[in-house]
Amino acid sequence: MPYKFASKEFEIDENWLKHGDDITLGIVHGIVVTDTDEIIIQHVVPEESTNKDCLIVANPQGEVLRTIKVEGSAFPHGLTLHKENGQDVLYFSDCKKGLFKTSMTGEILWHVERPELYQILSQLHYEPSNTAIDSNGTVHFADGYGSYYIIKFDTEGNELGAYGGPGIKEEQLIHPHGLAVCQYQGEEVIVIPESPPSGLDKPMRDKYNAHTKIKIFDLDGNLKAAKNIDALSPRILSEYNGQWLMPDFQGRIILLDENFEYVESIGKSDERFASQSCTVDYPLVRPHDIGSDSQGNLYMADYTGKVLKFSCTG
Repeated sequence: MPYKFASKEFEIDENWLKHGDDITLGIVHGIVVTDTDEIIIQHVVPEESTNKDCLIVANPQGEVLRTIKVEGSAFPHGLTLHKENGQDVLYFSDCKKGLFKTSMTGEILWHVERPELYQILSQLHYEPSNTAIDSNGTVHFADGYGSYYIIKFDTEGNELGAYGGPGIKEEQLIHPHGLAVCQYQGEEVIVIPESPPSGLDKPMRDKYNAHTKIKIFDLDGNLKAAKNIDALSPRILSEYNGQWLMPDFQGRIILLDENFEYVESIGKSDERFASQSCTVDYPLVRPHDIGSDSQGNLYMADYTGKVLKFSCTG
């Protein structure tokens, strides 16, 4: 059955990844697609898996081409593909072990387990989640589950400073799980969906302006804009045909336009959203990341241990 979404038609395959018995998929956190349409899947390897490599590389048909080990990782959470001097590299976030920069074969180029900021402010909780890399090569590293700072590094792993941090002021952040480099009003910016705790009732959200927001920062970390969005638990932003796909952990993929305004969504009905029903009804479970290939196909990482392929048919 075709599903119309993002001006395309898709067939959805929940059993796309064809791995052998040696691989047991754990929590699937990250997904990126290379220029040659290789899909790299990041997961937390469960104890029962014979294959202990946390990165799985597949082709568009779902066939596993190889797996990659990242030595020293403990709880992989967040994967960014970036081209430097004509070569692809991976920025690999780990909730327990910090930030790894690796080659495409898993060779560790550098590793920052705990940033200097947290050595100075040693009382802060630290549990990082994801990265984005701007056109200057600066790495913006989100402490999404910790103390909500965005720490900046150069391409050699030298710490450059930080912005954000915990709080309810507009320039501060609440759970910056994922982030992206985007163009906004003719300027390169860092865009961060943030999500307050889901248990807050509306009066408390209104009182402290603790609504789910998109926050837009310049590359120096200065706030440019903040926008309320119809989302509950946004995970990350991924560009798609000049617009933005935003997986929401509560069972939706939300499409935003170039100004980060709501366009439509695919997923399941939920009265907690302002748009209680999705534009396209489909029983998504826990969307966590999404990427696209050169043919317009989408690959969605589901936290529950699945990878869905949305095959573009028109």
